[in-house]
Amino acid sequence: ETSRYYDELSTALRAGRLDLGIQPPSTLLALRNPYDPSARNRIPGLRLAVNKVWDLSFYRGKFYAYWGPVPGLIVAFVQLFYGGAIADQFLVFAFLSGVLIFSILLLLRVRRTFYQDVPLSLVLLGIAVMALAYPIPWMLSHAAIYEASIAAGQFFLIGGLYFAYRALEKEKPSAAYLFTGSVFWTLAIGSRLVMVFPVACLAGAALLWALGKDLRLNGARNAGLYIGALGLPLLAGALGLALYDWLRFGSVLETGVRYMLTSENLQRYYSQTFQAAYVWPNLRLYLTSPIRLLRTYPFIMPVKNPASPLPTDPGIYHVEQIVGLIYAVPFALFSAVAAYPGIHWAFKAFAKGANALSGMFTSLIDWLSLALIGSTLLSFAALLMYFYVAIRFLADIVPSLLLLSVLGMWQGYRSLKDRSLGRTSYTGAAFVLGFASIAISLLLTMAQSYQQFQSHNPDLMRQILLLFRR
Repeated sequence: ETSRYYDELSTALRAGRLDLGIQPPSTLLALRNPYDPSARNRIPGLRLAVNKVWDLSFYRGKFYAYWGPVPGLIVAFVQLFYGGAIADQFLVFAFLSGVLIFSILLLLRVRRTFYQDVPLSLVLLGIAVMALAYPIPWMLSHAAIYEASIAAGQFFLIGGLYFAYRALEKEKPSAAYLFTGSVFWTLAIGSRLVMVFPVACLAGAALLWALGKDLRLNGARNAGLYIGALGLPLLAGALGLALYDWLRFGSVLETGVRYMLTSENLQRYYSQTFQAAYVWPNLRLYLTSPIRLLRTYPFIMPVKNPASPLPTDPGIYHVEQIVGLIYAVPFALFSAVAAYPGIHWAFKAFAKGANALSGMFTSLIDWLSLALIGSTLLSFAALLMYFYVAIRFLADIVPSLLLLSVLGMWQGYRSLKDRSLGRTSYTGAAFVLGFASIAISLLLTMAQSYQQFQSHNPDLMRQILLLFRR
């Protein structure tokens, strides 16, 4: 077990309260500034007490969870039928499994329509990489409240994309599927607020496709239906989150981050949580942080990254151990293959001028590629401006990036349809990149969780070490 924050939120919600019902220590209540770590650490025993409520928001003597409330609502519903505790690692496993299921369903529908000539081996390779590429196994081995929030956001984001695709693949776009997709996207934002950026991209792209097709077929008679199907769930979700924050903190824009009890005084540094100054060092870290080679198992290890130099005082800027995507997921290079036709399609469509809306939508696979490009880049842009660099944040972009990469792998294979030798060589290269991504991911996960595996599964570790010693 790692943490139970969503279980505690579920208990609170079922009791009709928004705070977690945790009694704060009297010494914490007596502090003039409880958000100052140095002040807390000077009081004997308070540091240990705060560790039990680490990263919770402390406001007017009550503890709140600043993470999105949707997983807590789901746990509350499940506990109507199941009386036991549901710790956060179970949510991580369930949501990541759901991400994989929706990704598979989407890929199979795309293959049936556009890539029937792609061999089953490349389909299975794509699914294996989706399941096991970094940082997914790492998320499972470090499954706590942070990972639960991220996994929930990705589950609802990819699920919403699947239902939107189902809506748009029909001759007449389905308002019911669009509504379902919008509900999923609303729950994604309610699980992790930063999902508002990729959701805005995907919802906007889905609306443009539906309106364009309706304009061409029906003279835009169903425009209001499609706008309502996509917009009403998002509007209801925005109002619900605003009310949730207002009832807790007296402001519709306050999520509780500034009131966190953590290693930094976020009351003092709150203006530094998102800054353009972080973009360049974060870009370098998330893309090119290297791997250190070892002579013995697990053979690779992240290079410990000091906080990157910033043009100003680093303040709260912090970097955990991380490996860049270029080294950790070489399979993602295929995303460039899918990105090129999607971007070319967009430029060509917008070049049509005033008649673009009715004539730009001719290929759903190009729409899907462009939607994935936009959602991935917007999610990545949010990470680049954030003060904290961590492995888990890669999971905000990897599911969409890998979907795009699988599409790129299939597009590259189809482009070689008249070249037998080229297809064979291309398939071999795809398997090399795919297996390399999986192997690197599993080894990095083991390297960064070595003591955990040694403690909880010593027999497995002993067998692995004996195997590689031979």
